[in-house]
Amino acid sequence: MTCKSARALASILLIACAHDGFCASEDESPSPATVSITVAEDTTRIIAPLNRDGTVNYVAHLNRRFSKGITHENNAAVTLMPLYRPNRQEEMQQIAKALGLDPERSRLVRFVPLDEYAKANASEEMLATVKIPPYPWEVEMLEKGNLSPEVREEMRKNLWIVTTKVEQQVSQDARTAEQRPWSTDEFPMIAGWLKANRETLDLLRKASRQARYHIPWVSRESPPTIVSCHIPSYSISWGRSLLLEALRKAGSDDLEGAFEDIAVLHRLARLWGQDPRIMSLLRSLDLAKQAHCGEIAIAASGKLSADQAKLRLKWVRGLKELPDPTEVIDTERYMALDSAAITARASRESFEKQLVAAFPQDRITSDQLKRIDLDWDLILRNLNALYDRGILASRRPGFEEQQKAAQLIEDQLEALRRQRRKWTREGGAAGYLRRVSQRKNIGLSEIRTMVTEAVERELTFIMWLDLKGVLTRKTECKARQTLMRVALALAAYRAETGVYPSSLGKLIPTYFSKLPTDPFTGKALLYRLKNGDYVLSSVGPNMKSDAGTPDKESDDIVVD
Repeated sequence: MTCKSARALASILLIACAHDGFCASEDESPSPATVSITVAEDTTRIIAPLNRDGTVNYVAHLNRRFSKGITHENNAAVTLMPLYRPNRQEEMQQIAKALGLDPERSRLVRFVPLDEYAKANASEEMLATVKIPPYPWEVEMLEKGNLSPEVREEMRKNLWIVTTKVEQQVSQDARTAEQRPWSTDEFPMIAGWLKANRETLDLLRKASRQARYHIPWVSRESPPTIVSCHIPSYSISWGRSLLLEALRKAGSDDLEGAFEDIAVLHRLARLWGQDPRIMSLLRSLDLAKQAHCGEIAIAASGKLSADQAKLRLKWVRGLKELPDPTEVIDTERYMALDSAAITARASRESFEKQLVAAFPQDRITSDQLKRIDLDWDLILRNLNALYDRGILASRRPGFEEQQKAAQLIEDQLEALRRQRRKWTREGGAAGYLRRVSQRKNIGLSEIRTMVTEAVERELTFIMWLDLKGVLTRKTECKARQTLMRVALALAAYRAETGVYPSSLGKLIPTYFSKLPTDPFTGKALLYRLKNGDYVLSSVGPNMKSDAGTPDKESDDIVVD
């Protein structure tokens, strides 16, 4: 969540969260405020370090925990700093300082986007504008939507993509080049783009050789807050450029160089996985996906000898497992608990004003209302219980069981969404307080309970992560990894026998002691021969084969 999102949260919860100043990890607040939060494991989860107002300094905790063993020499983030775009200059300078770099002397390496390179090197004819129509299924979804004719027409116009001929061409070329080995003569524009980004590729290769990855949490708030910490910008095209370069090398029969660049992707995926932010986990899975696609493309190309395929299969079996999402869920927990502290810290005065404005003074005096404080400890305990359920869901055996457990949490959140929509329709926070004030014989404890529940609902709804999506992405990555290993075994079998096996069982015991199963179902992967080649697939997140259905409706993960 961004700092802007945090302020939206603050607004919804009757607060005005506008802090000035900058703080890397320690609280330098000159005037601490009293916050009614008990520091204990069942509430704040951790009990130290503390800010001046007595709340937990989660930023300092995360920095201390994840910087253990990190040095200037072993940290890949130090090597990659020249690549990170300085879209927030002040924060990037503070991150550089925390990494032991001199921001004034730091050199930037600019990664050139493919479309920019293509337009700069295209003929006048190829710079002509073209309009790309939407896919039929996009139009179908739009027509089915509950929209007014005016809105539907405006959205229909926006479905058309305006681009140039050269951008359209290189986009198609890149998608093709990602699927198989290729040559410079075949896609000269792609080859030129890779050459223009040679310095970026070299930095990625160098970083992949380092053992650790750590980007410090740097907050510009006081007390420091996780939601205000900047995450340096990352381009998915970095990994894409490595994948394309690997397949270019494979196309010129430089298999050693190709596999080395794919190994860079594997190593970078595991390095980024050391960072417990959710965005870093998603980057890690993206890099792993690109590595798996590269391995599969070369395995399916027929370029490998039996010995080369066997050697590569042995190498990929030795890869470390990709990160478990537990650390990410815990970091999201800390962000939620920290956001509760932000709300508690900033909401007191605004909360008192709204209560006094809502309640008639002849029923409850302003002095009585000002003594009401929300039950923050209850809010924190319930948030912890929710995140504990998320961790337990992520540890369930098998994808189906994980999804069932995660769905129970989603069902709870859906009930919160319905309540939130009703809250919005009825005037938001101010309207809620008015309705509470109109109840007969309402006491201070009941007011406290009702408003506490409302604040907890908002915090839960806003801060909870997409657990089902995270678990699905992780299982998709496992599925591609499994397909990669089987594809390499199939390449070795064909190199030795001249044909692909009639069934995957033929790979036992030479290549596997036991056949790998589909991570989505725990059952056998789908395999069939087709015109002398093969089709190998995982059933994907819907846990059933979509063979024969339109691509837009299929979530199968297919090697063909």
